[in-house]
Formats: sequence, C-alpha cells, structure tokens
Amino acid sequence: MKERISIQKKIIDLEVGIVTLFLLILFLSLTFVSSLTLVNIEKKNLKSGVERAKKYLSVDNGSLIVDKNLKGSPDSVIVVIYNKNGEIVYGRMPEDFNINLFPNLTNDIVQQGKEKGITWYVYDSYFHLDNYDYVWVRGITTGVLLSNVMRFLFLLFAISLPVIVIVISATNFIFLRKFLNPIIEISAFAKSIVNGDDLTKRIKITDDMPEEGESVSTAINEMLESLKNSFENQKQFSANVSHELKTPLSVILSESEIALEDLKSVEKMLDSNDSGQGELNKEGKEIENDLKSSILLIKDEAVKMNKLISQLLVLVKSDNNTLVLKKEKINVSMLVDAICDEQEDIAHEKNIKINKDIEENIYMMTDETMLVRFFMNLISNAVKYGKNGGNVFVNLKKNGNGFKGYIKDDGIGMSKENLKNIWRRFYKVNQARENDELSFGLGLSFVQMISKKLGIRVDVESKLDEGTIFYYECS
Repeated sequence: MKERISIQKKIIDLEVGIVTLFLLILFLSLTFVSSLTLVNIEKKNLKSGVERAKKYLSVDNGSLIVDKNLKGSPDSVIVVIYNKNGEIVYGRMPEDFNINLFPNLTNDIVQQGKEKGITWYVYDSYFHLDNYDYVWVRGITTGVLLSNVMRFLFLLFAISLPVIVIVISATNFIFLRKFLNPIIEISAFAKSIVNGDDLTKRIKITDDMPEEGESVSTAINEMLESLKNSFENQKQFSANVSHELKTPLSVILSESEIALEDLKSVEKMLDSNDSGQGELNKEGKEIENDLKSSILLIKDEAVKMNKLISQLLVLVKSDNNTLVLKKEKINVSMLVDAICDEQEDIAHEKNIKINKDIEENIYMMTDETMLVRFFMNLISNAVKYGKNGGNVFVNLKKNGNGFKGYIKDDGIGMSKENLKNIWRRFYKVNQARENDELSFGLGLSFVQMISKKLGIRVDVESKLDEGTIFYYECS
C-alpha cells in the first residue's frame, strides 16, 4: 500500500521547495548582475590605474624616468611599460601570468583571458611623452574582487538556505499544527464514533476554528444527526415489530399445542372404529397424518420465529441501553462444562469429539444468562460448522479475577474477506451457513454484544477449509 503523506508535511515540503527555488533564482540573478557589475568595476579600475601610471612617467635628458611612487601605488593594477618596439623598459610580469594569452599590444582595449582558474584583465595605452618617443603602458590585474564576491555569495547561500529551511519548517509546523488541529480533532472524533458506536457525540465548533474546519464539522454533525435519527427509527421499528409479533406468535404456538391435543382425540376415535368402516378409517388416518405434519411444521416455524424475535428484543434493548444485567457469583467452569455436555448429542451425530480443557472452580461476578448465551453460541457454532469426524477444543483458564481461553474447530473455516463481516447482524458467511435453516445470522452479533456488556475481549482467526478459533479474555 502506498504510504500516506499528511497535509502538514505536503504544505511544508511545498513551501520549502518554493523558497529554495526562489533563493536559487535570486542567487543566480545576483551572481549574474554582480559579475557584470564587478567586471565593469575591474575594467574601470584597470583603466584608471593605467592613466594614473602615466602621471609617474617623465623625461630627463632624453631618458625615461619612472617615479618611485609608482611602485608604491595602492592599486591592484600591475604596470608594465614598453617602448615603441614592444620591449619592456619598466616593471615585470606577475607570477602565473602567461604572456602568450595577450601576445599583442592593443591600444585602448581591455583584453580578458583565463588560465588555471585565474581570470586576467589587460589594458594597453599608447601615448607620446614630451621630448621622448612613444611608449606603451600596460595594466594587468586579476578578477580577485569578483572571485571574492562570488565566493562570499556562494557561502552566504550555502549557510542561509538550510537556516531558512529550518526556520520555515519550524514556523510552519507550529502554525500549521494550530490551523490543522481541527482536522486532526475531526479525524480522532470520527475514530471514536467508529470504535464507540455512539452517534450522540458531536464535533465542538469553536470561535477560533477556520472557516473550512467549521464547514466540515457542521456537515459531519448534520450527517451524524441524520444517521442517529435513522438508527433510532430503525431500533424503534425493530422493537415495535418484535413486540407486535410476540402476541400472534404466542397465539400460534398455543393453538398449535391445542390442535395437537385435539389431534390425539381424533386419533383415538379413529382407532375405536370397527373394521366395517375400514375405508373411512384409512382415509381418516391419511387426513390425520397430513394434519399432524402441518401442525408440527407450524409449531416448528413458530418456535424459530419466537427465538428470532427474542434475540432481536435483546439486541434492541442493548442498542437502546435498556438491557439490565443481573450480576451474581457464577462458577464459569461448571457453566462451560455443562454447555459442552449439552452439545454432545449434536456432536455425536457428526462424529465430532469435544475436547475439554477446563480449569476447575473459576468464579466470577457476571450475568449468568448472558454468559450462557456467549459460550453457547461459540461452542454450538464450532460443532455446527465443524467437519464430520473432526474435533472441537474448548479451553478455559483462570485470568486474574476472570478467565481466558479459546474455542477451536477444524471445520469449514472462513476467508479473510468474510472474516471482517462476521459480527454484522444477519450476515451468513458462506453457502453452508446460508442453507442452515436454524441459523439467522445473529449468533456472532450476540457474541459481540455480550462481550461488550460483560467486558470480554474477543478475537478470531480462521482459514478456509481448515477451521476457526475464537479467543476470549476477561479479567
């Protein structure tokens, strides 16, 4: 799965990228402008140095005299003087200067050359000295100023960039944390709703909340209110239907019992008829058998519906927080052992062996009815969906003031896709369960509801065609 990146990190990365790009463009622009400016300064300084050197030249008795002050001039320009034949009459070339870069003397033109990482600038001026022949004055300088400035700019950029990035990241982290805090709270709130199943909670809207956060919070609160109303209507509908069906089902069951008793009377009457009425007796027997089958079918279906409605009523009470628990000291060991014994007959029909590993005398203050339903559902499921000739393992050990253990079968198992839905009401995992007429898909919903009410932690592992194991723990 692709790693998710938070909005805060995306914004910080974006701003850091923009600032870095801006600083890079600024540095390149500053470097370009500075280099042009400094080159012009170097050239201007070079020309000024040459013009200044001319003032230190004079003629005495036909000889060229160079004032000693020329050597002590503070300029960075090195002056070399040539006669008209191009021979040096004063000065010497600087170290590392390659004369071959500038072989010709060119009047009033600044020449530029680079060698071994050093940029050289040369300016030649040709003029006539009084009572003397023409002379050349060559000024030589390097781009030291430009190099120093460029080095300073690069160092400034290298130091300032990480500092600016750190400052921006820290500042954004602090302020974005504050601005994005409503979103973080909304996320935490949504998780609490999912984990707690409490639709009465609402996101608190504060005065300092950003407009976007307020808009999202309002929309979520309205959605929760709508869901709450829908769930309450659904609960009320389930409760009303369950209560309304209870009465007619009781009547159907009662009348089925009466009809079966009346059928026994009819059966005695038919048995008392003489042999002369054989055909009538035979027809009566057929009617009797059909009537008996119909009544028994009605009774069985009514029993199943009554069981379903009873389960729904318990779930509705749990949803409405009106389910009252009657806690008393229970011997959990004996309770689980009894449920295992009760399932022995059903297990025997499938040649399944129930293996019990139950520690004795585990007592706990709890609701006996709920605890019976908890273990009955898990153990009966293990038997019901276990394979013929297989095993069911029931483990129960003391855990502090409670208990822990597991119920394991080697039956049909469940796929990963189905495993995450097993706690949903009326959910049937596979075809084997869908064809099970005695299953309503409420068993594991009951287990989950009871586990929450009694404080039992339940986990499940399963592999298709290998079996299922339910772990439980209560302290």
